Amino acid sequence: MKALIIKEWKIKEIAENNNKIQNYAKKFGVPEVAIRILQNRKIDSEQLIYDYLGIGKEYIDPFDFCDMDKAVARVNEAIKNKEKICIYGDYDADGITATALMYIYFKDKGINVDYYIPERSRDGYGLNKEAIDKIKEKGTNLIFTVDNGTVAFDEVLYAKNLGIDTVITDHHKVMESLPEACAVVNPNRAECSYLKFKNFAGVGVAFKFIEAMEHGKRSYESLLKKYSHFVAIGTIGDSIELAGETKHIVKLGLESMLQVNSAPIKCILEDFGAPDPVDSSFIAFNLVPRINACGRMENAEIAFKLLISNDLIESHMLCQKLNKLNLMRKDTENEIFDLVEDLLDKEPWRKKEKIIIAEGKNWNHGVLGIVAARIMQKYGKPSIIITIEGEFSRGSCRSFEGFSIYEVLNNCSEFLCRFGGHTLAAGFNIRTGDIEDFSKMVNSISKNYNVPGMFLDIDLKLEPYELSVSLVDDFKILEPFGNGNHEPIFAFFDVTLKKIHALGQGKHLKLVFSKDGYEFEVLYFNKSCEEFLYNESEKMDVAVRLSKNKYKGITEVSAYLVDVKLSGCDLGYVLKQKNAYNEFRENGVISTDNLKLIHISREDLVLVYRHIASINNRFSRADIISYRVFKSEKSLLKVYAILDIFKELGIIDFYKRGDEIKIHLNAVKDKININQSKLFSNIREKERED
Repeated sequence: MKALIIKEWKIKEIAENNNKIQNYAKKFGVPEVAIRILQNRKIDSEQLIYDYLGIGKEYIDPFDFCDMDKAVARVNEAIKNKEKICIYGDYDADGITATALMYIYFKDKGINVDYYIPERSRDGYGLNKEAIDKIKEKGTNLIFTVDNGTVAFDEVLYAKNLGIDTVITDHHKVMESLPEACAVVNPNRAECSYLKFKNFAGVGVAFKFIEAMEHGKRSYESLLKKYSHFVAIGTIGDSIELAGETKHIVKLGLESMLQVNSAPIKCILEDFGAPDPVDSSFIAFNLVPRINACGRMENAEIAFKLLISNDLIESHMLCQKLNKLNLMRKDTENEIFDLVEDLLDKEPWRKKEKIIIAEGKNWNHGVLGIVAARIMQKYGKPSIIITIEGEFSRGSCRSFEGFSIYEVLNNCSEFLCRFGGHTLAAGFNIRTGDIEDFSKMVNSISKNYNVPGMFLDIDLKLEPYELSVSLVDDFKILEPFGNGNHEPIFAFFDVTLKKIHALGQGKHLKLVFSKDGYEFEVLYFNKSCEEFLYNESEKMDVAVRLSKNKYKGITEVSAYLVDVKLSGCDLGYVLKQKNAYNEFRENGVISTDNLKLIHISREDLVLVYRHIASINNRFSRADIISYRVFKSEKSLLKVYAILDIFKELGIIDFYKRGDEIKIHLNAVKDKININQSKLFSNIREKERED
């Protein structure tokens, strides 16, 4: 869903040196617009551009990974002794692609191989003793983990006592000690500090293991040709930073998908509507959600079986299963999201905390992470969503750049049975009886954290006349896009909103803008006319993503709205004043300068009341009201105060949705005395004290 909170726009554009841009474009053989974007991202020297474009193709020797030699030796020993190996995977896109990659590789080597992908609701994340018992019954001698195992201390020891060795390949956070495995191959180990790049997904680490196994036998290029599409899918699916060797592998993986001789890949591209060429957006927003839906809703083996299939008919059938599961996932996700929203409305104090926590009985654990991400986007705060499942419960957390949710869990670990994850996404198990104390501790320690606001990076300013198919082609050379190399966001400033069209039975919008005689259209998904905050003829600043679409044989540029604001509005200032007002309301603290800005006259009250009457029962935002009534965001404190005063006196009611507000004007018969408002009196008292 679209964010309902204000994001500060950070415009990266720096003073252009056209000669420098032209020279770099000519030297590296790339379009000037691509160089401009790189310059604005401070990739502005010859060496940085050289590295970014992968001309030097950063490469890490697989044997530079700690324990890689031990892992290779143990697997070779298993091959020599004809031992049975079980690949122990995970139920997300990274874990599934890693399991499929290793299964195909081991099968091609003639190894007696089996696999075990844990079921999310039954097994949870990572190794567990019940699964190890089942693996033992099948005669397994060696467990080979992918995308898990780094913190499986008890489980690895349990397997060892049963006579089963373990080789761990993983990329998750490492504790101070390691399990007693034959090898722990993880780029995040402290001993691997010399690795230039540690940004490998679980499937990326598995690929490096294959490379180590084939050292001196098969070329790096031949391995990429055969396996890079697995790495591309899993890496994008796990939001791994795209830099160095990982970026190079993902780029080749995307390029290879149209050429690879693979029944499942052919069916995936056809059944899920892939563009030509295949891009990272298709993987991230079409393919990965379908793969993940299996693990969330039923059994990850469906996606695994698709990826290892050799049959076109079977592959098409499995693709259809993925589609159905994805629809089920959306329905379940929306249901739980609504339940979380209901809880937050009933207990609004939860929304005031720096980290939003919500819990409920028997929520589908598989969609908690998506719901947590949606709550984070809506309220602009890290979120923790917990499902209560009897004596034990499970939680999923999401955060944004600049705030580590993993660190929060680590500091509250005394209440957790187990936890793991990354800086921006993590999960945990907890005794149900400890949820209340855990929540209190999270809220307590979060007061000591500086939780940054969410912001929007603008890569390049554009004028409407610059929109063209060739522009899209020119910046697409910077693919693959993802974490660490986000898809460029372009902004048009001081454009006029000419027309608002409803699309898709009113669920979406098409906005028509104009400037200097040029018109362009922007699509705004999941936003109705009633929810749209702006009016035709207003001057706007518009942030968009651009892509190409082919319709009836004609290729055109499509613009998709990312954010929009009134032209010239300083959202950075708005956010500072919003925080200042919250501080005043919660603690009674306000600066002398802000006290002057919050001063309310009778005329101010009349002007705001008249505006409210004109937008009765429609959504708006305090900064927009300030701009429309007082022609500036400088009166934002005054608007916040007047709205609260009107609500206190029963003149209005309002419903908040993030920073958006839907105001209802009440029918008031008796004359209102403004001095009866405690807030108004408090402001006057502060003014007298000052």
